[in-house]
Amino acid sequence: MSQNFLLLFADLSVQIINAASPIIPPTVVRLLLEQFKPKQVKSNPAAYRLAIDICNACEDRLKQDVCRYFNDLLIQASKAAGFEHDHSENSDSDESDDDRKTRKSTAELEATHMLIKGVYRVCPGLLQSVIPQLEAQLKKDQVQLRVLAVQTLGQMFSEQSFSSIPSAQTLKSLTANGVGTSNHSTFYNHQPLGGDLARRYSSTWKEWIRRAKDLLPQVRLAVVGCLKQIISKQPHLNDDISALFKTCLIDSDDKVRCECCKVFSELEFELVLHHLDVSVLKTLSGRIEDRKASVQREALNALGRLYKLAQSAIEADNPHAITQFAWIPQEILSSMFLGDPRLCASAETVFLECVAPFPSAISEKDRWVDRLLNVTKYLDSASMLKLRKFSRIGIKRPTGFDRFLDACESYNGGVMDQKETQVRTQLASIIRILSSHFPDPAKAIEELHSLAKSNDRRLYKLFKTMSDDQADLSTLIKAHQEFRRKLKPLSSSSAETLNIFLHKSAYLLANSASVPILLDRIQHPEADDQAMEPADVQPKLPRSTCNAAKTLLEMISIDRPTMLMTHVDAIVDYLSNRQSSNQALTDACLLALSCIAKADATVIPSHSDIVASMKHFATEGTPLQAKQAAVVLVKVKGMETACREVHEVRSTYSFQDVYLSN
Repeated sequence: MSQNFLLLFADLSVQIINAASPIIPPTVVRLLLEQFKPKQVKSNPAAYRLAIDICNACEDRLKQDVCRYFNDLLIQASKAAGFEHDHSENSDSDESDDDRKTRKSTAELEATHMLIKGVYRVCPGLLQSVIPQLEAQLKKDQVQLRVLAVQTLGQMFSEQSFSSIPSAQTLKSLTANGVGTSNHSTFYNHQPLGGDLARRYSSTWKEWIRRAKDLLPQVRLAVVGCLKQIISKQPHLNDDISALFKTCLIDSDDKVRCECCKVFSELEFELVLHHLDVSVLKTLSGRIEDRKASVQREALNALGRLYKLAQSAIEADNPHAITQFAWIPQEILSSMFLGDPRLCASAETVFLECVAPFPSAISEKDRWVDRLLNVTKYLDSASMLKLRKFSRIGIKRPTGFDRFLDACESYNGGVMDQKETQVRTQLASIIRILSSHFPDPAKAIEELHSLAKSNDRRLYKLFKTMSDDQADLSTLIKAHQEFRRKLKPLSSSSAETLNIFLHKSAYLLANSASVPILLDRIQHPEADDQAMEPADVQPKLPRSTCNAAKTLLEMISIDRPTMLMTHVDAIVDYLSNRQSSNQALTDACLLALSCIAKADATVIPSHSDIVASMKHFATEGTPLQAKQAAVVLVKVKGMETACREVHEVRSTYSFQDVYLSN
């Protein structure tokens, strides 16, 4: 059909409608509105474009008739549907005629609401008199009426306004909603309601908001289902939407809370960064301790995803991103120590997947350590203790998981030459103790017994490799990748058990490979560290990158000095260069060397340079430096002479101090 013909026909139709008697025939109104039905849009797009032109050009003339049309449809469908059908005693028999009529009327009511949404998408001004009818439906006693009204108004509130020549963003929105861009006509100018709907109909908006506290959860769920679209397209309503999020996150029904948490897993990062208050995210973090596991899991997943998206902005010291998201790892860490094994397992998984994932290649080594440093910068002292335990650095070895692997090797798949009863008893005892660390102890006992019976020596080896204090990163990455491949053919239950086993036994956050990078970050502090101002996260936080690296290295030195054994030469080289004025590096290296000396002094060389350095720090360093240097002098073989010399010098200093004080 030619475009000129459509334009002429539209112009003629507009003139006829404007010149019509006070009441336009209902058949004309019905014919126009039927063109907005989805099936009609697809089958006859030319008629759809023509209907858009006519309706927008005759908006003022048609809106009262359109109001009557929809009012009649809504009333007829509502009465026919009934919504309070009394089932007879023979409810198990075949569907009755009344049931079929009710279902048909309900479908008609849903079709009417769909038609309203279709008309509003392209001719919003035509429905100005229909909106009060929808507001009235929000107050109806029948739950299905309220649900439909909430969903319809929710979509209408989320629609963006568009001019007579739509923007690319509007065209994309129309396409996503099933309306092709070629179907949108621009023949007549019009001023749609769009984003002004909530302002123009404030009473309707307020009534819609009140449905978040409806007595029935179905209605509250309908409200939650609309929040993402509204805040995505109408950010000026963010104050009201933020309040709705807070209300729905603490709803009495777990399904509402769960669905609300899921919304945060779908929101765009920029939207959360700029249009949601941090108090909303704090309320979301409160759902981590929810009594329902499904809500806990969704809250953790949402927070982990948001932090993962925010990492680059936090690393760039974006103050708004730091305020909004930098506290998330601390909340996830805290949830691991609430005494709930299921919550602990979920939190560990989210932390290791979103906050500090294990590298998949050697080239990611620096990025892996820097991510952990970025987390550490915003952890308070209590959270650092939790990180120490979660990283397995602060756990004494061998753990129960280490003993289990040894017991499995002794068990040998059930084939033993000697001490069979003792081995079986020991294995059963270890499994019983370990099962308390898993969400389902009974299932864990079964899965761990299966692991022992399988006698998979290669799998045992992989676990031991990833729990090795001194394994290099290349070996760890290969072991981790092979472990992942072994999980693929297993059932979800077995894979979950093995994953939890790995998280609770391996060094996945920091290990021996982290030490050189930590030393480098202390040696070369970033320029921004010097001028860093505290962010609004925690008092005395954030730490500088240098301070965070020093804190982690001290944790490794004190709790796991064996991780430092392969880096003794580098530490000694740092200390031998006494020209350096980097006190933080000196203190960290002295602490590391003294801890190595306590663990195994034989790995420390006793050549003249290191002896001279230890003498220097013991006699001229700070009290803390002198203490650490003295430990090295006492523990390392071959430094006895230097130790006596230092003792004599310190004794002289002590005598002079006493003499001068008198």
